[in-house]
Amino acid sequence: GVTARLTENTAEITLRQSFGWSIHQPVCYMDVKYRISSNGLDVESKAEFSNKVTFLPRFGIRLFLPKAFDKVDYFGYGPFESYIDKHQASYMGSFSAKISDMHEDYIRPQENGSHYGCKKLSVTDGKTEISFTAPESFSFNASDIEPMVTYGTNPGMGCPVTATIPESAVGCDAANFSKALNYMSFAPGEPMLGKKIDYIFLGSCTNGRIEDFRAFASIVKGHKKAEGITAWLVPGSKEVERKIEEEGLGEIIREAGFEIRQPGCSACLAMNADKVPAGKYCLSTSNRNFEGRQGTGARTILAGPLAVAAAGIRGVITDPREFVKSAVAGSKEKFISLTSTAVVIPVNNIDTDQIIPARFLKTTSRDSFAGKLFNDLRYKADGEPNPDFELNRMQGKILVAGRNFGCGSSREHAAWALYDYGFRAVVSSSFADIFRNNALNNGLVPVTVSQEYLDALTAAIGKDKETKITVSLEECTISYKDGCGTLHSASFEIGPYKRECLMKGYDDIDYLVAGMDDILDFEEKRK
Repeated sequence: GVTARLTENTAEITLRQSFGWSIHQPVCYMDVKYRISSNGLDVESKAEFSNKVTFLPRFGIRLFLPKAFDKVDYFGYGPFESYIDKHQASYMGSFSAKISDMHEDYIRPQENGSHYGCKKLSVTDGKTEISFTAPESFSFNASDIEPMVTYGTNPGMGCPVTATIPESAVGCDAANFSKALNYMSFAPGEPMLGKKIDYIFLGSCTNGRIEDFRAFASIVKGHKKAEGITAWLVPGSKEVERKIEEEGLGEIIREAGFEIRQPGCSACLAMNADKVPAGKYCLSTSNRNFEGRQGTGARTILAGPLAVAAAGIRGVITDPREFVKSAVAGSKEKFISLTSTAVVIPVNNIDTDQIIPARFLKTTSRDSFAGKLFNDLRYKADGEPNPDFELNRMQGKILVAGRNFGCGSSREHAAWALYDYGFRAVVSSSFADIFRNNALNNGLVPVTVSQEYLDALTAAIGKDKETKITVSLEECTISYKDGCGTLHSASFEIGPYKRECLMKGYDDIDYLVAGMDDILDFEEKRK
């Protein structure tokens, strides 16, 4: 609708509009208010998202101006972009540029200057200035958004991975819709799940980032590449290639039977020998699926890196959420009770640099530290195992150590390394506070006992390394039997919040997600 109001000095026009991409349903409704006065023209807009949006939208304004309006000043991220990670490649600040230097007649988020998160912008011809401000952010609930795949021959012909191919596509006439499905050898009503895939492609300048390889590795870890799948995994740059190896992702991916290729364009546009044969299906993280894009007669289905990884180990289109642990179910191993032998390191003041030396902290992956745990004590100078070190002589899921365990630097990697090695509990008479908190946050139970109990336990294991220790988080007790069969028990303390998290396999985010219904109910009542 349109409303207008006229005063002596001002004309005000308000429009209620809906906006949508040409091949999608409307994604938002917007109230736009135009105010004309002697001071110039003010435009104020407020957007409201449609509750039927099934994809993540990106908004901007395109304003057509005379060529004289060439000078741009803005406050945001820019102007130095990188294909490694566009929106983090720049820094927040004030910048000036010319539209003619941006290779486009408009400013686009993350492109041609990386004006991501732009808060203020002005365009001028030297006489007149037009300014834009974005004082508020917007938010939306993405919990119901499914992984998407394409079924046709342009990126807009997509649907949720669990959906069936529709009867038509918005913005596509019947003839072109039919032509696209004939090319793909698909038919309306067919499910996308379970469709056979011949090739997978993880790459392109926009989707060969380190984040994409992290996502891919998180799915294929512990699995094997499906027979009959040809996989092209191509980093977007040499920098990404370097990070893949630094973070241990390459080892995970190769262990699953996949090969990482040299950085380049590769199958994104059928460069060199990386061409998908006619009639074959390729599930691809690239951003174009036009006819012949990946090879003459090739059939491209666009998807995200998680879906591509899932198809790589199943051989068919698969909902990647099957491989992602439910947050409510808990993302970590549950700890209720554990009975195990123990490794005893009877040394006081073991610090975090002894647990995991600083030179191994370059990676941010939590599952690549087991081989480096206690590295300088565990191995000789020539790299051979030190037979006198306890970790090379004893086995178990419980570590028993001297007092003040985990002192030194605050590195969380110490808890990561112990957990990655297989330890689930550490017993000591005292812990450094930061290490104790890091352990609790990473599924590792710090059991604090008296010095007398610790000494007796250490002596009992010294006499019989097969001594079994039971740690019960349900009862907050630790117990063992000595050589005479006498049971020795002690209690320890874990706060109720962390105790619940450990027993349910929650991290802090899992705990919040588990209460999402209550949170939403509260927010609804608060409106």
